[in-house]
Amino acid sequence: IAEFQGLRFMVADMAMRIEAARTLVYRACSMIDAGDPKGELTTVGAMAKCLASDTAMSVTTDA
Repeated sequence: IAEFQGLRFMVADMAMRIEAARTLVYRACSMIDAGDPKGELTTVGAMAKCLASDTAMSVTTDA
């Protein structure tokens, strides 16, 4: 795999999208633990759900 630059870029892009989705999910979970003091959980939770599902679909399709 290391010899194919195009493949490395694709795998790096997949890893980046997965990490971004994971970070957003962790943020939503952190807000739940904190009791949602700013009232943003509904928005952040919806964003996390959308990004995580879109990322999962695109990564598994591209793989």
